Amino acid sequence: MNSLRSNLSVNIALAAILGAFVLSSDLVYWALSKSLFEAGRQSFISRNYEIAEILWTMVREGDKSRCANPDSDIEHWNMQLWLGVLKMKQGRLLESEELMKDALRISQNIKLPGYYVTPHTMRLLSNLYDQQHLFDEADRMLEEAERLQLDYQRVQTVKTI
Repeated sequence: MNSLRSNLSVNIALAAILGAFVLSSDLVYWALSKSLFEAGRQSFISRNYEIAEILWTMVREGDKSRCANPDSDIEHWNMQLWLGVLKMKQGRLLESEELMKDALRISQNIKLPGYYVTPHTMRLLSNLYDQQHLFDEADRMLEEAERLQLDYQRVQTVKTI
């Protein structure tokens, strides 16, 4: 029964993505993309990692094809990171590392009013390195994340004085 539900979820997701591409409406596409992301998040929370991976991969590939520059897009960064965390939970550490390193590269190209994406990505990479028993690399990554966060906080404090 659970397998039947999983197959039905995948078929619904595929139909939604296909419908979004056929309709070619950005508004429809983004609404479906957000719904598929949320369905993936719910699957992730309930530890149905296979379905989460399928849904998030579809969202990532759809977003990437519609984005002018995925290498500086926060949505693309977000999907790379979520997929990296998913693979880490599954014990697929090398695949996770590849996705998280790509997310780190993307995070350094994202310009936001607040500073969050790069230190957050580094903290998750630090957790991954801990799981891989690369403790020196984990410590280095965590220290760099903390340094970046403090640098940003100093800049914000100076601006408000």
